[in-house]
Formats: sequence, structure tokens, C-alpha cells
Amino acid sequence: MVPFAEVRAIWMATRAAPFFLPPLFCLLFACSGGDDRENAPSSRETVDDAVSSVEISPVHPSPHRYEVISFEDAGALTGTVRLSATVAPLTGIPVLKDQSVCGTHSPNPSLELGTGNGVANVIVSLVGVTQGKPMEQLPAPTKLDQVGCLYVPHVQIVPLGSTLDIANSDPILHNVHAYLNGTETVFNLAMPLRGYRIRRRLDQPGLMSLKCDAGHTWMSGYIMVQEHPYYALTVADGSYSIEDVPVGKYVLKLWHEFLGETEVPVEIESDTTSTVDLELNAPALDPS
Repeated sequence: MVPFAEVRAIWMATRAAPFFLPPLFCLLFACSGGDDRENAPSSRETVDDAVSSVEISPVHPSPHRYEVISFEDAGALTGTVRLSATVAPLTGIPVLKDQSVCGTHSPNPSLELGTGNGVANVIVSLVGVTQGKPMEQLPAPTKLDQVGCLYVPHVQIVPLGSTLDIANSDPILHNVHAYLNGTETVFNLAMPLRGYRIRRRLDQPGLMSLKCDAGHTWMSGYIMVQEHPYYALTVADGSYSIEDVPVGKYVLKLWHEFLGETEVPVEIESDTTSTVDLELNAPALDPS
């Protein structure tokens, strides 16, 4: 029997989409019909084996203002983002629900440092670019999974118009509540079973923050939906690169969930790779 609190959480998460409720409650309470019971994913199935899937169209489509043009003079941008001081690793977050799946403490992914204090998961992009090379064509839908009560990947960047394949690999109720720029709900989806999947087209540009409303308050994630192809996400050592940038002067913007935003002017010259290394301060952390 599903606890009342979890049923209520599902209802609240899906009240904006009434058509979603009948199949959802059939999944929870084993509604009549042999096909539904046979197709329900078991606890041993992986997400790739799951058969439960719901396709949901975008709520607020946004016109794509970026224009693909031909150009010959182009350069590149590369660099490394580092923290200005050595700091102690962030402590784990206490887990108060579903400890059999989530553990007693959850890793804190808000600040990941690599070699030489390089900062991972920094979103690096050129501001206000309206013309240039073609947008990246993704070979398959972008993936967002829920594994061990964490959103995986924690931070990602996707082109506007991409399809997001949302999955639940945990054998418990999860919820994906996406906010655009921290305020507007883009979608609010219950994921009641292991192997459950939902696909969503991302037609609103901007930064989406992710939260779980099913009692897993430590879960967080971020998806930047970009209108142009001139962006990068720093890797483990803090490095990044942006290729085939039309010659000109730009503003380079950095965003990090813990370290905030930084903007610096950059100039791209023909057949040249410009290097822009940056150090970010962390005033809220005590140096070790």
C-alpha cells in the first residue's frame, strides 16, 4: 500500500496535467488490465529496460532568435576556471528519508574541485550572440536520471529545442520540479517507480534549477538551455574551450551555483586561440 503522504505528493506534482493522473495511479495501485501489470518495471530492471514512458509537450514555447550565417574569420576561446584559495571539501548532507536507498548522508555536489583548484561544472558562455555557426545537433535525447537520490548529471548545458529524457533509476518515488531562472515552473513531474521515464522538449531558454518535492530536500540540479552554440561546461580540472567564434568583441559570462556569476570582456581574433583564465573567490568558505 502506498503511504498517503506519497500519494498526496504525486497529486500535487501532477495537478497541472490531469491527463497524466489515470496512468500514474494505475502504476501505483495496479489497476485492472493484464498488460499494465506485465509491463510494469520490476525492482531488478535497469532504466534502459523500462517500458513506462510519457511524452509531454512544452508549456510555453519560445521563438528561436539565433541565426546561422556563413563567415570565414573565426577564432577560438580556451581557459581554466580556478578557485583562488584551497578549501576543505564540503561536508555531506544528512538524509532523513528513504535511507535504505539514499544512504544516511548525501554527497554535496555544489563545489567540485580538481587539479590546481580547478572548478568543475562552471557554465561558460558568450553573452547575447545572435549569429554564427549552426547549433549542435544532438544524436539522441539529453538524459537526466535519478540515481541514489541524486540528479545525474548535476549540471548540464543543452541547445534550445532539445528533448530531455527524464528517468528514475531508484525504487522509490521521486519528483522533478524544474524552475526557470529560479521562479517560473517549467514542469513538475512525479516519477513513482524505478524505470519510469518521461520525455520533455526544452523550448524555453535560460537556467533551470531542479528540486525534488517528494521529501528529498537535498536533491538539486541545473540545466542551462542555450539559444546559441557558444558555450562550454568546465570539466574536472576547470578547463573549457569554445570553437569557431566569429571575430569580434564579446562578454564572457561564468555561472556557478555556489560561486555566483562573473563577466569579463573578451576579443576574438582571426585564426587565433584566445586564452582567458579566471580565478573565483569563495568568501563563504574557510580556507584549509
